[in-house]
Amino acid sequence: MLNTEPIEDRLAAITPYPWEVCHIIGTDPVEQAVHMPTHPDVTETPEGTKSVTVCRGMTGPNKVAHAEFIAHAPGDIVALLAEVERLRSWLTYAKSSLVSGGSYHLVQLLADALEGAPSPEVK
Repeated sequence: MLNTEPIEDRLAAITPYPWEVCHIIGTDPVEQAVHMPTHPDVTETPEGTKSVTVCRGMTGPNKVAHAEFIAHAPGDIVALLAEVERLRSWLTYAKSSLVSGGSYHLVQLLADALEGAPSPEVK
């Protein structure tokens, strides 16, 4: 089973999101960058933007996709960790229900989990 604790620790250690994609003005070709407007060491740029640059210098045909991926990674990881936890809760509940409810009950529980139902309370 995947140990999510190191992922959660790394996520907790970063600057809170949302992060933003921006264009670096005055570069040719125009570079993409990722900024953190909530960083404690935020500074104001000549354009009036207050942020800290996570990375810059992304050029080439995939520069926008790369910047968007990096900027959205923290929020995406939070969502993925929540889904892992929801599915693990369902699995725990299904295992405990198998003893008392039989295989049909288990199939229904798994169907509910796969359809995105909220996690049941584990007793």
